[in-house]
Amino acid sequence: MADTSLPGQPDWGRFGLRGDDDGLTHSLYNADSHAYDGATADDELFKEEEQHQPWWKANFFIREPILFGTWDGVFTSCMINIFGVIIFLRTGWMVGNAGILMSILIILLTTLIALFSVLSGIGICERCRVQSGGIYSLVSYVLGPRMGGTMGIIFVFGQAVSCALYATGFGESMSALISEDNAWVARGIGICVLCVLLGFNVAGVKWVIKLQLILLLAILIAMLDFAVGSFVRTSEEQGVIGYSKQALLNNSKPVYTDGHDFFSVFGVIFPTATGVFAGINMSGDLRNPTRNIPVGSLAAIAVSAFLYFMNVMILGATCTRDALQNDYMIAERVSALKIPWLVGLYISSLSSCLGSLYGAPRVLQTIAQEGVIPGIEILGKGRGANKIPIFSLVVIVFIALVFILIGQVNVLAPIVTMPFLLCYAIVDYSYFALAMTFDLQRKHEEKYGPETPNGIGPGYGTSEQPRTDDLDRLFPERLDHKGPPPQGTGDGQTSPTFDSTVPKSLSRDSLRSSEASEASDTSHLLTPTGAPSAPKKVLIEKQPQSWYSMLCNRWVALFVAILKIIITFMVNWIYAIINILILLILYFYIGRVNPGLAPGIAEFSFLRWLKQLYNCCLNREDEEQYVVAPAHPGVETTAAQLTEDNEDFSTRGRYHQKIKVRGQPFVESD
Repeated sequence: MADTSLPGQPDWGRFGLRGDDDGLTHSLYNADSHAYDGATADDELFKEEEQHQPWWKANFFIREPILFGTWDGVFTSCMINIFGVIIFLRTGWMVGNAGILMSILIILLTTLIALFSVLSGIGICERCRVQSGGIYSLVSYVLGPRMGGTMGIIFVFGQAVSCALYATGFGESMSALISEDNAWVARGIGICVLCVLLGFNVAGVKWVIKLQLILLLAILIAMLDFAVGSFVRTSEEQGVIGYSKQALLNNSKPVYTDGHDFFSVFGVIFPTATGVFAGINMSGDLRNPTRNIPVGSLAAIAVSAFLYFMNVMILGATCTRDALQNDYMIAERVSALKIPWLVGLYISSLSSCLGSLYGAPRVLQTIAQEGVIPGIEILGKGRGANKIPIFSLVVIVFIALVFILIGQVNVLAPIVTMPFLLCYAIVDYSYFALAMTFDLQRKHEEKYGPETPNGIGPGYGTSEQPRTDDLDRLFPERLDHKGPPPQGTGDGQTSPTFDSTVPKSLSRDSLRSSEASEASDTSHLLTPTGAPSAPKKVLIEKQPQSWYSMLCNRWVALFVAILKIIITFMVNWIYAIINILILLILYFYIGRVNPGLAPGIAEFSFLRWLKQLYNCCLNREDEEQYVVAPAHPGVETTAAQLTEDNEDFSTRGRYHQKIKVRGQPFVESD
């Protein structure tokens, strides 16, 4: 009989044991190649189990985490969120009311607002750590979880209402296609669409992204059909007269209908820019967020802005003013084949709604997981390998259903505009505060020297980091188990003893998870040569140099943040006041129910900065003041013991001591 025992293994037959019957182990060895197949018993069992899965479960549901890149993740998600139903149904209406020149100004203003908000978010991502949760994590990291949670709830609400807006636009276009002028028919279609898209989100992020790629291709084909049709289609009965210099001149100036002005039209068009943070919101699903987010987001803004300007010029040069103001489907009359344009219209509604259903629940899930607002912990639970937020999805869908039942596109669009403008203003201010904090820290280091990781300043006469802490002072016997201090490598490198990059704003659960992940991965402690690794980076880094870094300017961010708040009042001052009141109520509520939240890394105070500017204008010197406690001779000072004696611990050493200090009589000398 041939010897089939494994190499290096004992001959179990000598001891009366049958090792050859152990199929679980023997199957791992290939007798012909004298090598292991590389599989384990668990892999074999998993493969056997996988073969018996239904085809729909094996192909449609996610079994392991999936990461995406710049074009298949960030660019696609941003494009289908930016290029929504508004561009199909309200571009002609905008040109008919505001004219070509003012329409270009509206598109330019919308693009710049979105651009600088994204640049502020990118600046925070590059100068700080990128956490899952997207825009909420960035603001929480800089301004603290209190402001981050407040902004996150407003952002989630805006995304939910925008989902209702896109579903309502789909319902209105479908009801117009079947010549059914009934608002409840459009609402019913919108509700059905919302339920179908909910199923795609529950199936998993893989199919959301794959579906988005198909939707984006269909939208681009629709735009191509629209551009070609402007050269070959004319229908004077429907208001399409072809390219005409007279039409271009007639449509150049604004002629507003009753109840509308520049800012009301802007409020309807601005929701097209609400998807610019789709890439940042999916930062947890990206391979390299610091590179994927900037390139994908800025490319999506550039492409969508070009398509917006193209639509404005084509409609203004080929259609009459009356048709632009009254026919929401005027762009369909211009298209060559019509069917691709209609498919693009419906798909843009579906894609934008799908993007809102993807991003908003994950932000709400992160807020619940961080424990910012007590009582909503159930919303932080997820299902599957990518932790799909089922309960958060249900909340978002419920809000969307409510607004589908009560609104139309022109009614819902200004409601969507308000929370997004406020959220974008907070993001801009976050970057401004972060940049100012970086300057304050640099000035502090230049004046007092760099701080040690424990935050108590440099040591006396040495550059080494202290190896003791409070427990070592209380229990000196701990020092016996620490061994000798680490030796330097000659280039100033020492063994890492403290992670100075842990943000103060993270909750206890996130700190525990980060500590667990760092404890499980010890490969970063040594370099390939075996030398200790270099010291870790500080919390706030200098803005890295890139082709877009010159646009990440703190003063521009502050100016744009103030401008956005002003625009909210110009669009609809009632909606603006309501949203600001909700923002303040949430801020004070979170501070009351969860007062233990840590502040963010931004040490900059806007009010203190204004006071310094005021003193500077009045030529007042704002010098540092030191308060020195008086020490009068002859005054008795007693240090009281804060902890009471306990019989259970009477045998232990008394490390907390009380000392009575008596003053000596003061004798005046000649």
